Amino acid sequence: MNIALVDRIRSETWYTMLLSTAIQRQVGSGSKVIIYCPKSSVESPIAGEVPRLPVWSELAHPVQIATRSIRDRVDLVHLQFEFETFGKWFTSYLVVVLIALLRISRRKVVTTIHGPFYQLEEPGGWTAERGLNSRLLRAGFDGYIALMYRLLGLASCKVIVHARVFERRLRSIGVRNCVVIHHGLESRQSGSRGAVARDQRPVILFFGVISPRKGIEILLEAYSNIRPKHPKSTLSIAGGESPLYPQYSKSLEQMARRIEISDSVKFMGWVPDSYLEDVFLNSTLLVMPYRSSVSASGPLSLASKYGLPVIVSKTAYFAEVLSPELNEAMFDAGDPSSLAKALDRVLSDAGLRRRIEDALDEKSKMYSWESSARQTVRLYSSLEEC
Repeated sequence: MNIALVDRIRSETWYTMLLSTAIQRQVGSGSKVIIYCPKSSVESPIAGEVPRLPVWSELAHPVQIATRSIRDRVDLVHLQFEFETFGKWFTSYLVVVLIALLRISRRKVVTTIHGPFYQLEEPGGWTAERGLNSRLLRAGFDGYIALMYRLLGLASCKVIVHARVFERRLRSIGVRNCVVIHHGLESRQSGSRGAVARDQRPVILFFGVISPRKGIEILLEAYSNIRPKHPKSTLSIAGGESPLYPQYSKSLEQMARRIEISDSVKFMGWVPDSYLEDVFLNSTLLVMPYRSSVSASGPLSLASKYGLPVIVSKTAYFAEVLSPELNEAMFDAGDPSSLAKALDRVLSDAGLRRRIEDALDEKSKMYSWESSARQTVRLYSSLEEC
């Protein structure tokens, strides 16, 4: 079986990079695994990696991917879907055209939906920034989102989600062919933490796309509450800004100045792959203050890899994949005072940090990339009649 995964690769640690490499190990040399990337991708694959081919552009991707899959004699195409995977949010409907072309050309199609439901109407969201706050407009966006998920379900052989909470959401709008395969976690590197971060000034890290749904305002407020008790601590906000929220990072910087913590908060912007290890190894803990179950978490996999203790909001997703072993690392979602208590507790207790590290390491064995790849390949093999 020849397999093509389709995604906009933003990082060497990106979900598709890690999954495709593990899939290649599962299927062996008798099958070909490749990644179709945007034509704007210019990175050269590292030796031994799954090949990344610059195939598609935003508006022409349905024809480009379908044509290339025929030329490469691909049997199955695995799409990674977010509303911005192939370009602008308002062109996301073209993915349905892509799937139709693939099915007409007798390719099997599996679609992974990352983080349903995507809610555009968040605080400071796209329409709010433009003064478009009518109920009718919001209902239109919500209807479009639900329609897209239904169409993806109807057109794809199978839909993959990363947790039961997301499966329930899709089934509630009529998507019946979805299965749960958990997001992989990288196993802890030998000696990954060591002395580099043990005796330094405490560094609290947020890492990921800068977006209102990530709850960074909650983290800033909580940090302002605990800074008097931990005056040597600093807070690093690392990640690129979502194009949907072009003013959001600036509003966070303004908030930090307003609550008088800007001298201890560093806004790092997008972090290249070559600096990831330094950022994680020189941090004391990673905080994921998400407002709701927005998606599975790539940063959680990085924390697992580098042996970094975490604090996470108690969303349905985190409760599903991390409870009960990491209950000590959770706080009430959306509650700055609950997060402040968790920050103080974890920063003050080295033994607790080690327990969280060890518990996350155990979770990485349960949700390894090899396990995710094995389940994915098993799903591929079950699609004989699709």
